[in-house]
Amino acid sequence: MKHPATYIITLLAAAFTAACTWTPGAPAPAAPADIVRLDIPALQGDSSAFMAAGAPASLWLRIVGADTTRTSEYFASLQGKPYNQFVGESFASVDSLASALGSIFNNVAALTGAEPPVMAATVVSPYNQSVVTADSVVYIALNHYLGAHHDFYAYFPYYQRRLKEPSRIGIDVAEAVVSERFPYSPASKYPTALSRMAAEGAVVEAVMQLTGASEREALGYSPDEYAWLEQNEQPAWESLVTRDLIFSTDPAVTETLVRPNSVTSFLHPEAPGRAGRFIGHRIVRSYLKKHPSATLSTLLSPDFYNDPNLLEKAEYVAK
Repeated sequence: MKHPATYIITLLAAAFTAACTWTPGAPAPAAPADIVRLDIPALQGDSSAFMAAGAPASLWLRIVGADTTRTSEYFASLQGKPYNQFVGESFASVDSLASALGSIFNNVAALTGAEPPVMAATVVSPYNQSVVTADSVVYIALNHYLGAHHDFYAYFPYYQRRLKEPSRIGIDVAEAVVSERFPYSPASKYPTALSRMAAEGAVVEAVMQLTGASEREALGYSPDEYAWLEQNEQPAWESLVTRDLIFSTDPAVTETLVRPNSVTSFLHPEAPGRAGRFIGHRIVRSYLKKHPSATLSTLLSPDFYNDPNLLEKAEYVAK
C-alpha cells in the first residue's frame, strides 16, 4: 500500500493535469513557472530562511504590514495550526503546479495581451484569501487546498468547502490574475445588475480559455448545482426580466446575484449561489457565437459590459 502522503501527491499531480488542459487554438504549454517555496520556512518558524527564500517586499505588506518587526507575530500565528502537517505532506512537490501555472501565465500574455505574473510563491496564511496577486507575484496559500472533505474545513459551509480542492489552484490563480489586470470599471456610481453580471461572465470565460476548465469548473459548481442551473436557465432569466432586476441599480440586488453564497434567493430557494455569474457567462457565450472574433481583452473591457445595447448584440435567448 502506498504511504498516505505519496498517494495524496499522486492525486495532486492528476488533479493539476485534469484541471489545466488547454482549449484548441490556445498557446502551447510553456516552461514551468518559477515557484518560491515560502511555506516551508514559514511553517518551520524560520524567519531568516523565509527572507532568504526571496520573499518580495509586497509579501511583508500583505502579511505583517509596513512594520516588519511583526514578522515574529506572523510566524507565531502559524505554529501549532492543524493544517501544518498536512500542507507539508500534501505539497511535498509542486512540480505539477509549476507546469500548470507556466502555461496559464503564458496564456495570460497571449490571449489577453496583459503582462503575466513573473513568479508564484507558495505560502501558508491565517487569512481567508487563498490567492493574492501583488507586484507581478501570485501568492498561493496552500493551507486552503487540502481537499473539500478535510477535517480542517469541517466548519465551512458546503459552497466554500467544495472550493478547497487542489485542482482549483489553477482556476483560482487565473481568476485572481484576470481580476487584477482587468478590474471591474462600471460606467456610473450605480451600475446595473446586467453590467456586473456580464463582467463576471467575461471573467468566467477568461478562466475557461486560460486554463481549459469547463464552464462548471470555472463557476465552481457541483454537478447537481450546475444541472439545476442548466435546467432552469429560462425561468431564472424570465424571473430577472419580469421583476425588472436586470437593469436594477440597487447594489443589494447585484450582490445577491453574484456574491458567494449557498443560494441565490432572488431567483429561487433552490437556485445555487452566484447564479448571476452563470447567466452572465451565458450572455457572454451568446455574444461570442455572434462575434467569434471577439478577444478576451474586448470582453474584459468596460466598453463591453457597460454597453447599453449588449443584450441586443449578444442576441441572448435563455434555453
